[in-house]
Amino acid sequence: MKYRLFTALMLLASSAQAETTFYGQVNKLLLWSDDVNGDRVVVSDNAVSSTRFGFKAEHEVGAGLTASVLLEGELDDNDRSRSTDNTTIDAPSAAPAGFEERHARVGLSGDYGTLLLGRTSTATDGITELDTGGTTDIMYSDLAAIGGGLDANPTGTTDSFNTHYSNLEGVALNSSDRVNLVRYDTPVFNGLQAAAAFANGGDFDLALRYNGKVDDFTIRAGLGYVNLNQSGALGEVTQWSGSISAKHASGVNFTLGYGERDVDNSALEPEMIYAKLGYDVGRWAFAADYGSAENVAVQGVEAFSYGLGAQYNFTSGVASGLLLRQLEIDRPGVNNDPVRLVGLSLRVKF
Repeated sequence: MKYRLFTALMLLASSAQAETTFYGQVNKLLLWSDDVNGDRVVVSDNAVSSTRFGFKAEHEVGAGLTASVLLEGELDDNDRSRSTDNTTIDAPSAAPAGFEERHARVGLSGDYGTLLLGRTSTATDGITELDTGGTTDIMYSDLAAIGGGLDANPTGTTDSFNTHYSNLEGVALNSSDRVNLVRYDTPVFNGLQAAAAFANGGDFDLALRYNGKVDDFTIRAGLGYVNLNQSGALGEVTQWSGSISAKHASGVNFTLGYGERDVDNSALEPEMIYAKLGYDVGRWAFAADYGSAENVAVQGVEAFSYGLGAQYNFTSGVASGLLLRQLEIDRPGVNNDPVRLVGLSLRVKF
């Protein structure tokens, strides 16, 4: 039923007067991993940049205004970033995952900015993920995207990296970055753009971004503020986070990300930091990164990671990447094992 509905929507879009674009990508990952349950090789979707498809359309409505629509589905088949069930994920007969709604919004834009309504990105979506380097298909500040669900605790109690790490972007306590909301984006002025969003439930966030060039440097930077409408024991929950990334004309690039959350009535005060150094040359891109977060789920527990990556861009829309990563969890009183992984990805856009 879902696929017939999507086909009908595509046929409608193709016959509409609006300028419509159908787009998507398939991004698959061959992953070797080693955790307390042993080593294994699996094929999964690459959660760094998920498999997805959708269509977007624009229609001039007069008075200098343009109406738009965005519908997009996402596939997380055998997504190793979220699963800690090492038997189910290896089962050859496992049923394929279905497509889930990723974006479903309408918009109206003009000289005074853009107004969006529906399920789409929050104002602070990706605020700690701004990156000018060329390895973003396999490594960025969401370190749990590949292998985050693997188990580091040898005592029988599951201790996964994605439990104790967050890159503190988006709204809600689980760092959701696509929710039902109303969002306003200002026009771009000298590379600067501000955004504000109000989500169902009362969460709201604000963001300021810069995208431009200064001498021989291409720069992307952003700062975001989130206020979570928590009506319980937690009290007021606020969050500040952001990132800056710069690439020199020589290809050398660096990225820094930072975030912290303040919770009135909890000992948990999550904090994260991310650093990445890269070099792009021709079709190749290379990078090394480090990231850590503490007090995300349990007071005094720190999750940190080291990674090396390379990405090759064959043509526009086709890229392959190689990732080597070690994930570690420092829990007082528990001698956790490191989780090691090697991933090979292939992404094809259409």
